[in-house]
Amino acid sequence: GKGGVVNEPKVSRSMVVSVAGEHQELIDEVFCQLVKQTSGNPNFESERRGWQLLTACAAKFIPNQNLCDCVCNHANRRRFRSDCIGGLSFFVFQRIM
Repeated sequence: GKGGVVNEPKVSRSMVVSVAGEHQELIDEVFCQLVKQTSGNPNFESERRGWQLLTACAAKFIPNQNLCDCVCNHANRRRFRSDCIGGLSFFVFQRIM
């Protein structure tokens, strides 16, 4: 980067979904990390992006059975929110349930 500044690489949702789809262990790890990112996150934009990625992953993959319960419970607790996170979590809940 300019002046010795290193730019962070841009990682798109499609890249994460594509790479995760190659191995079940990666799918499970991505779901774990996204549940962590969307749990008690004080930054709304970060939480929203996490839910967008969680929704994209849920549209393509189902985590292992043990994680299904965790992800489903996590989404269920947030699906009645009146903001965009409510809608995203409702999709995840319906898809994983």
